[in-house]
Amino acid sequence: MSVTPDYRGVNTSAGVKMCAVVDKKAKQSEFNKDVLDGTGPSGYKWDVSKMQMIGIQFSWYGAGFIDWMTRGQTGNFIFVHRMRNSNVNTEAFMRTGNQPVRYEVTNEGPGARLLENMDTTQTTITVVDASFFPTGGGTVYIDNEIITFTGITGDTLTGCTRAAQLTNFAAGSGLVSSKYNILSSLTA
Repeated sequence: MSVTPDYRGVNTSAGVKMCAVVDKKAKQSEFNKDVLDGTGPSGYKWDVSKMQMIGIQFSWYGAGFIDWMTRGQTGNFIFVHRMRNSNVNTEAFMRTGNQPVRYEVTNEGPGARLLENMDTTQTTITVVDASFFPTGGGTVYIDNEIITFTGITGDTLTGCTRAAQLTNFAAGSGLVSSKYNILSSLTA
């Protein structure tokens, strides 16, 4: 096993028990209580362009269920997804029932790995799993190159435009990035 970055502790350690952190993601369409598209038990349609109140409920030591919730039209919590942890893990993944209140919302797009090396003229990009990418197209950033795509077929992003410009709306202004094409210098 390799540890990156190198261990920088004060004392040399041997025989240390390690834990692997596994992020489990669920798409909205995979919510098992209410998919929040207006057809679920609550009838609530989630609009991600608007502010939402979310909640997470879990048992001490994580040995029961983890429930994800959102406030619905009446202000009450709607249970949207449940993950079972009882009779799953071999030990508690939390050491105390006193947890600080913290949450994180990431807006970094789907994480994916390229299935094959790319050349500078490719107009398709094959990834290991394209299910989290928007089917109507979007933008990816690979090796300092901005690439737009227009659709998805299986696990392949199609209609790719290489060295594309990206307009980012920040602090009330539209900022246009400069074009990058590092891949051409790498393959030349």
